[in-house]
Amino acid sequence: MKLMMFLGLFALAACQSQQKPDETSAAQTDTVLTEKIAERKEPVIIENLPGIDAPVIMDEDTVYTNVDTPPVFSEGDLNDYLQEAVKDIHVGEAVPIVMFVVSKAGYPCHVALRRSAKVFIPDSLIPRKIDSIACGIVRDLPHFTPASLNGELVNYRMVVAVRFK
Repeated sequence: MKLMMFLGLFALAACQSQQKPDETSAAQTDTVLTEKIAERKEPVIIENLPGIDAPVIMDEDTVYTNVDTPPVFSEGDLNDYLQEAVKDIHVGEAVPIVMFVVSKAGYPCHVALRRSAKVFIPDSLIPRKIDSIACGIVRDLPHFTPASLNGELVNYRMVVAVRFK
């Protein structure tokens, strides 16, 4: 519970600390935006072409979606765990979709949004808070039993929906 409150406050502080560019002319605004995009590192995108379920190479290691034995969540049902984690967080109603990789060691990594809460809430600040909290919850998930393919431990991509009510 304290961890969830900390994550919520951390996400709120991170959102509020971002600075908006000064009101300038359109040309200056375009220059500022171009410079900010160039400075920012692009997120890791783990997407396949539609209809193709092939492994993806990421960080010089393969991430699978079809395996002999999928990962098993150590705390029981993953959806129940996520519902319990967000039950006391009241920032709005939305269902962001979060994609992540369960590593060979059994821990979640490479957490990314697949669908933002912005789909459900048109306000610009609330969806960012919800997305940040959802990614933080997934990033802090407990251990999984890793996936295996042909008797060997492998990285496995998972997608979960985090429902905020």
